[in-house]
Formats: sequence, structure tokens, C-alpha cells
Amino acid sequence: MATTLADFAHVKDTRLRTLLSVWLEARGDRMMPTRNDIDPAAAEALGSFLWLCDYEHRERRFHYRMAGAGIANRYRDIVVGKYLDELLTGRALTRVTAYFSKVLDEPSIGFIGGRLYSDSKAPTQGERLALPLSDDDGSAHMILGATVETESESDTDADVPDRQIIVFTPVY
Repeated sequence: MATTLADFAHVKDTRLRTLLSVWLEARGDRMMPTRNDIDPAAAEALGSFLWLCDYEHRERRFHYRMAGAGIANRYRDIVVGKYLDELLTGRALTRVTAYFSKVLDEPSIGFIGGRLYSDSKAPTQGERLALPLSDDDGSAHMILGATVETESESDTDADVPDRQIIVFTPVY
């Protein structure tokens, strides 16, 4: 049975659901689309929150190819051109590397809801989606992602949840 939008009731943010729809449509009858299959105009509403990361097998590192201004602002650094291990260390690096690896190795669509940027000095609440992309031979080697923060009525740490909901949905 093919993976459909109905499998993602846990994704609440409408922008992420739009990105998911674009990804599902672009893959057609394949397990996942290639980077060239994604219409940039279709995902434009998420431009500030979009990111693209590829896995360099030889170096065994994740490398950011693209990151919107919203992502760069969270890291307070230029993200494009950097490796994940230049942006994160310790537990955060271990956790995110495992998350990214699972998205590519299974392959699966990764979702995190609730507490984001957990190990940073300024965690927030929101949702993150990580979508595998393939090369021409069909193997997953790149992740198209988006991270959106949930608007809060106040600006206090009390609004940031203590936990995350993490869901990996295999792609069929």
C-alpha cells in the first residue's frame, strides 16, 4: 500500500502538509522523488524554513546545501555549506545524525513535533519534517526538510513543551 497524505494526521502545520503533498505528488509511483522532481515554486511558502542536506558517504557526514533565513536565524550562523558536525556537538549531534540516518536508511519520512532545538539555549515549540530524496538510481542520499516554529501567545519558556513526538513513516 502506497504512503499517502492520510498517513500523516500527526502533521498539523498546514505549510508542512503542503510540502508533504508536493513531495508525494513529485514521487509519482516511485518510493521517493529526486531533487529535480520537486518544483521550487510549489514549496515557496516554506522558503524561510526549508533546508536541504545531503549525505556524503565517503566522509560519512551530512552537508547543508540550502537553508532558509529562518533556519540560519535559529543557528545564528550561516548554515549553507556547513556540515552538521560544524553546527552541533555532543548529544544533539548524535541525536540528529541518528534521525537523519534513519530517514535515509529505511527510507522513511521523519516528523518531530513539540520541543525543537532541545539542546540549544533557546528551545522552542514547533514541527519538523524530513523527506528523503533519491539520486537517479533510486537510493536515498539527500533530505529535504522544513522546520517551523509554533506561534505562542507569550514569549516564556513555559510555552515550550518538555517532550517531542517523533514519528518515522516508511515510504512505500
